[in-house]
Amino acid sequence: MLILLHGSGDDDLKPENWMPLVAAIMEFYGDLALVLPGVGSEDRGNAKAKGIEFIQRLKRVWTRLGSPGAGRLQCRDSGSLHDALSGDNLDTLRSFRGSLNFTKAEELINSLEQGSEKLIFGKGDSWSGNGIKFRAAIASFCAILYEGYLPAEHRTPLRIVGHSRGGSAAISTHNLCNYWGLVPRTLTLDPCHGVISLRDNKLHWHTVWGGTVYNIPAVKQVADMPQGATKRPPISVHSDGNAQVTNHTKLPDIKHGHMGKFRSFTDSEKNTGRSQMKTEMTSFLFGAANEAASRAKTSRQVLEAAYDKFAQKTDDRAVIWQQLVNTVAL
Repeated sequence: MLILLHGSGDDDLKPENWMPLVAAIMEFYGDLALVLPGVGSEDRGNAKAKGIEFIQRLKRVWTRLGSPGAGRLQCRDSGSLHDALSGDNLDTLRSFRGSLNFTKAEELINSLEQGSEKLIFGKGDSWSGNGIKFRAAIASFCAILYEGYLPAEHRTPLRIVGHSRGGSAAISTHNLCNYWGLVPRTLTLDPCHGVISLRDNKLHWHTVWGGTVYNIPAVKQVADMPQGATKRPPISVHSDGNAQVTNHTKLPDIKHGHMGKFRSFTDSEKNTGRSQMKTEMTSFLFGAANEAASRAKTSRQVLEAAYDKFAQKTDDRAVIWQQLVNTVAL
């Protein structure tokens, strides 16, 4: 399973953002992919719809496989990871214990905008912090169902990629999945927690207990804020954990907001450039589907071809793409 978490705003609607293309490519090779929209956005309805759509697709796959019995995932009832998650998404996730259920998962996602918000949103959190927890809850629901319902021979490894506030959501999702015994492989691109003046600072947004994390930070500040205005600590391993974490050297040149994009457009290029890119991506995906079906190319080769075709080539972007391929390719 592949989970991709956008950064802030409406980047999920721009073709130069590579997450939807990467998801489409990997589904040609047997993945089920979940792409959630901008974590900084207050449009929770779109994120909720994406989660429910994933659950419905998963249920169709499960039905085609003859509806095998759901597995039993063992969650942790104590320890430092349990303590770190308590008061945020933990109570909602624990309601799955002993009863993995498609219908229940959809109900939980729908309830996130209603009275059960108290299970997700702690006191003092900003709209940004709530957005991080909201998306981490949806992503972890989907991952738990995927791992619990599909037999091992029909699953792909759990990989998570997140940019900006989506990076913090990726680390939170990573930990929520680890709480249930899953061992994700995660890539974060300059994860941030929001504005320093706000009270968003959860341990489980920048500390991990298990699995593997590769973090690529950047020098340039988030958006147009002053240097140091947002929280962007390195990813660390908890003293009780055994995770493998790599914090890459900070990329010196790329803008924070461009780390999830193939390229940037000037104002005069945007309309024509984006329209042309959409057309070219449709054609590229048609060819990639045929190459995957015939096994003419591996997923790594197709991902590398996508970079060659669509990216503005820079040293920083090459680092990001190399690690993305290492994380995602099957």
